[in-house]
Amino acid sequence: MLSSLDRALTVLKYLAECDEEIGVRDIGRHLDLNEATAFRIIKTLEAQNFVFQNKQTKKYSLGIETMRIGQACAKNFNLLKISKSILRNLSDTTNESVFLMVANGDYGVYADSFSSKRSLRIHAEVGQRTPLLCGAAPKALLANLPQKRIDEILEDGADKLGTECTLDSYLAELQSIRKLGYSISRAELDEGVLAIGAPIFGMNDEVIASVSIPMPSHLVDDEHLARVTDMLLQACQEISRLMGYRNQ
Repeated sequence: MLSSLDRALTVLKYLAECDEEIGVRDIGRHLDLNEATAFRIIKTLEAQNFVFQNKQTKKYSLGIETMRIGQACAKNFNLLKISKSILRNLSDTTNESVFLMVANGDYGVYADSFSSKRSLRIHAEVGQRTPLLCGAAPKALLANLPQKRIDEILEDGADKLGTECTLDSYLAELQSIRKLGYSISRAELDEGVLAIGAPIFGMNDEVIASVSIPMPSHLVDDEHLARVTDMLLQACQEISRLMGYRNQ
């Protein structure tokens, strides 16, 4: 029974990845199923409206029932809901403040925050905006946007880079962030603060948010930085997975 369910779900996932209608024989060949088994699965799914057959071509695509379930899922597929317990645990485990940021135009907006229990804490208000050009969370977002969007943001905000930063060196930094998977900023937004940031990706393999951990520079040694960075990356990867990102 379970193996039959597994095969049926595999068929649905395959149809979801196809850009065109698919015949039973092609489904069986792609999924290593004999044609009779593939036919039985398809007919069971069709009976429940999970797949639809084009009567002219005799080929199949996803049915209306998958749309209904997808819409119901989307209502609950909320970044804040999914990330909250993970980021709270990240803050508790690292004993550092943690911030969730989403993009809004050329700015990053703090969407959620989790304060550490330190007596010396770093604050950022939920709803506060900051340009995407500076800071760990903003640059973790910016570096993973499509290149065309990066160029547009840089064109609009080139004057914010400062006299010591050239466009070429800034683009090289963004490339490094993409390669490493995280960003580091030192006193870019707040004096005496070192921050690390990492991206969160969604089901369309697009960056949807970033998470940052700002820390008082004088309290951070190499060992603590490496430990916190590793935990940040693990948390962002887990949130990305739960948000539907599969390219990990």
